[in-house]
Amino acid sequence: MDLHYKELEGGIRLVTLRGKLDIHGVSEIEKDLTAHAAGERVVLLVDFSQVDYIASIGIRLLLMTAKALKNRGGKMMFLGAVPLVEEVLVLSGISQIIPLHADLGSATASLANPA
Repeated sequence: MDLHYKELEGGIRLVTLRGKLDIHGVSEIEKDLTAHAAGERVVLLVDFSQVDYIASIGIRLLLMTAKALKNRGGKMMFLGAVPLVEEVLVLSGISQIIPLHADLGSATASLANPA
């Protein structure tokens, strides 16, 4: 599992994941993901377009990170999940807690115009 980080305009943080978010993938990215989510009022977008598998331990990591962000006034959003990963996110209920968007444009537009 690879994690790539990029700072976008407005202080939005984009994390792009690539590979399998299983027990090995989680152990490889957990420290970096937590570091990129640190701070007050952080907006973290997680790009799943290159993730082809997610296990329950990956869901746990994402939920814990989202909860920590929310407790500090921040927000996490997912974008670009491939169909298999999107199905897991929807069936697990995580997409009801963490918004899921088709792409970066959709995610940033929702930040500019919250419902």
